[in-house]
Amino acid sequence: MKINKNKETGNVTYHLPDGATYTVPYKNAEYVVACGGDEVPSKWVGKHYLYMWLKNVGKHYWYCLEEDMSYDTPPWIRSFGPSWTKEDSELLKV
Repeated sequence: MKINKNKETGNVTYHLPDGATYTVPYKNAEYVVACGGDEVPSKWVGKHYLYMWLKNVGKHYWYCLEEDMSYDTPPWIRSFGPSWTKEDSELLKV
């Protein structure tokens, strides 16, 4: 996987092995890539999940690149039962 971190735009671009490209902010946004933009997506059952930080509420979450969806827990833990609440969903409406 090729990763480009652009300090001028504040975005990280991920070039996945299947040819897909995703660009996500690591600064200057309400939601940013965790670890200052150095986070690498984790692959699970054919999808890539990126650890993100929601700055306005001080909470981490997992963002699925392929689904364009956010989750409070990664799928490898989520399969044990739901922990996502309606309140959590409201927090991610950015």
